[in-house]
Amino acid sequence: MLPLAERLKRSHLFTKAYSVRKSVNSQFFTLYILPRLNKAKPVDNILPMTGFVVSKKVSKSACQRNRIKRRVREAYRRLDKKSLDQWYVMVLVIKESVLKAPWEDICRTMETAFSEAIQKYGRRN
Repeated sequence: MLPLAERLKRSHLFTKAYSVRKSVNSQFFTLYILPRLNKAKPVDNILPMTGFVVSKKVSKSACQRNRIKRRVREAYRRLDKKSLDQWYVMVLVIKESVLKAPWEDICRTMETAFSEAIQKYGRRN
């Protein structure tokens, strides 16, 4: 379970992340990101709010949808989060291929997607 400060719960933030249209597609999920506003002082040790979405189209069973979210949340939790402080909101829309995917593939794809997001939309210092 993610800490309370990292959980994305407000629906308007989900909508805003989708509308900004900064996304990275991968085999197992689509990552939508909303960058932090540029401030004079960088904020240290504040991680972005993250939401995990699994549609009923992926699986009709709530048990399977929850299992998918648990697997992806754990892969996210094990991620090195040093460079994620530049994002304000992240939404992972999970695809059904995660349910039968090996654990190592999920972790590898997560790392690849976040590094691609940093290259595509990261801060230019």
